[in-house]
Amino acid sequence: MNPKAINLRTYDASMQPAIKLLYTRCFRVLGWDFDLQNRHADLANIPDEYQKTGQFWCLYDGETLVGTVAIRNIDTVGRVAEMKRLYVDPDRQGEGFGKLLFETALQYARDSGFKKICADTRQDRSASRHLMESHGFHAVPQYNDNDFAEMFFELELQNTALRKVNLKESANALQQLGTYTRVGTLNGNMLNVVAVENRTLDFHVHEASDELFYVIEGRFWLETEDGLTEMNEGELIIVPKGTRHRPVVTTLVKCLLIELDGTLNAQNTGT
Repeated sequence: MNPKAINLRTYDASMQPAIKLLYTRCFRVLGWDFDLQNRHADLANIPDEYQKTGQFWCLYDGETLVGTVAIRNIDTVGRVAEMKRLYVDPDRQGEGFGKLLFETALQYARDSGFKKICADTRQDRSASRHLMESHGFHAVPQYNDNDFAEMFFELELQNTALRKVNLKESANALQQLGTYTRVGTLNGNMLNVVAVENRTLDFHVHEASDELFYVIEGRFWLETEDGLTEMNEGELIIVPKGTRHRPVVTTLVKCLLIELDGTLNAQNTGT
């Protein structure tokens, strides 16, 4: 493994062919068919199944997809996350990719304010069991309706330690334009950093959530029915819920966005 070539990306539609190829290879080794109509139907619509309430990551070595993992919310009241789709290319196992993916998902669940994380697996997936047990997961009764799973685990997430975030460092670490990266949560609100360049979104409305834009670097315009508001580095603006608006970006801009967890945006709607 060449660390400089490793690139962890959040899912977008262009990755779907590589994902299909990866899972076909993984499932063939396990003696399963890749069934997008039934058993693996969640992989046919990753934005709805995972990115509306969590995230789906693809790990690349250069331009080759070598693994995936996902998090989704399975209990919005109790704030329970589920880790899913942890797979590594059969020819690349033993290189530390599984641990990297596992810990990425686990940290995301902590940062997102989940109180508990669950996962299921099978008796023959010894590597998955080892990762869960080594990170403090313990066996529990079946918590879902997955008839293909044989073992079920959970971990209580206690995130009481203070955690400092440098917004400029977080923004500069972004590897993809238009990809939301969560840096924290606050009273049910997501704190995401995102970089956008030369893009104008469609007009849209968030009916249930106010939205805060803070410009970390660069400049953009926020357009509402009242006209255009220029936003420069170090400035913030709050868009009240129910307000028709769109960002207009003509250069590279990096922003912090704060909005209620579950609010639809350009990433989890695919628009």
